[in-house]
Parts: sequence; structure tokens; C-alpha cells
Amino acid sequence: MASAQLVSIRNAIISRHKQIRPLEAATLTEIAVVTRPNRVLPGPPYPHVDLEGHWRFFLDHLSRFHAAHGQPVPSARFMGGREYDMIRAGSDARPDAVDRARVLRDGVMILPSVEPGSGPFPGRPMRWTVEPATEGERIFALSLYLALMTETCLSLIGPRGPVIVEGPFARNADYLAMLSALRADGVETASSATGTSVGAVMLCLEKGAAPATEPVVTGDAGPMRDYAMRWQAHL
Repeated sequence: MASAQLVSIRNAIISRHKQIRPLEAATLTEIAVVTRPNRVLPGPPYPHVDLEGHWRFFLDHLSRFHAAHGQPVPSARFMGGREYDMIRAGSDARPDAVDRARVLRDGVMILPSVEPGSGPFPGRPMRWTVEPATEGERIFALSLYLALMTETCLSLIGPRGPVIVEGPFARNADYLAMLSALRADGVETASSATGTSVGAVMLCLEKGAAPATEPVVTGDAGPMRDYAMRWQAHL
């Protein structure tokens, strides 16, 4: 795929979410979108981000968006979809309350990286802190791992405001629960399953309807935050 096409796809993802809050259009300069799952943060220059030296940024995305819009856009990514498929291994198990309770209590965790060739921890071999006792535990721990990897990438680019999740992970309640427990400005899900194609159409229109999003509402975030702190301590 040519560079120009890549720019168009990235801009399509961003463009549709730039219109989420029409009343704030004059001041909205930043938005973080989690998709398939890439992390993209368009907006003004970011003095808090080391664009030159941080190896965990993907500078090809920065340079392409800079060429198109004259501004740098920090982005980070990991192969979350591939990692999900690798650990899930075709399982259709659904975690129950017992599975969730043991994973959170006993610290059943996946440590990065499942796909060592990508993401914020390249070259590290994946390992379990505690082996899961059931398929449900394995799937629940996998969802938490992917949310923690997402949070790691987001923390590198420093978004402000709510994070929008679209694609398959927007339908993963356990992933969303962990991510929302860690994001002070909240997490929202996009209802559309075709964010890139919708965004591409919006690039051709002067005006378009704001895509629908829903805030993620969760219960007690304490156990999730405690789990996240223990996960960080293992890194």
C-alpha cells in the first residue's frame, strides 16, 4: 500500500471522531482513538512527548500525518488482534464470576509480549505469572492484558480527554472495564463497526453527522486498579 493511501486511512479514522462533539468544534484539538487497536492522537505539537528519542513511537505514522497536515501526531501500536487470537486459540469460553474473582485475587496475568516483534515491550518473551486454571480465567486475563497494553501505549502519547474505542474491542466488556478503570477522563465506545470506511466518506463531505458513542460505565474499579499496579510491578 502506498504512503498516500496510508495517510488517507489514518485521516479517515481521525476525521469521523473529530466531529463527535460539534459544540466544541472550535476548541477540540485532541482526541485519542483506539482501533484494531492502534492508538492515534491528533492535535497540536506535544512538548510532553519525546518525538525524537522514544523508540516506542512509530515515526512512520508521525511523518505521514505531518506531511499531510503540517503537525506531528504521536501514535503507538501493538498487535492486539493477533495477540488475542494467539492466546484465545479458537476458544469460545466466557469467563464467569468465579473466573474473574480468581484472576483478580491471585494475580493470574500475562506479561508482555505475546507478539514480541511489536508493541511497547519488543523482544520480551510472553509469560504467565500464574497459570490459569480454566479457559474462562485465560480469556479474562487475556482481556485485561490487552487493556493494560493499550493503557501503556496511551500513557506514552499522553492523550487528554476521553478515549474512544472502536472495532471488536468495543464489544469486550472486560477489556473496557479495565481500560476505563485506568483512564481518568473516561472511555467511550463507537457504535459503528466500519469506522475507517465511514471516516473516508466524511473526508469527502463538508458536513457530516457526529458518530454515536456511548460512555463506558463500570462498577468498583478498585480491584482492576490493584491488578494493574501488580502487573506494572512485574515489568
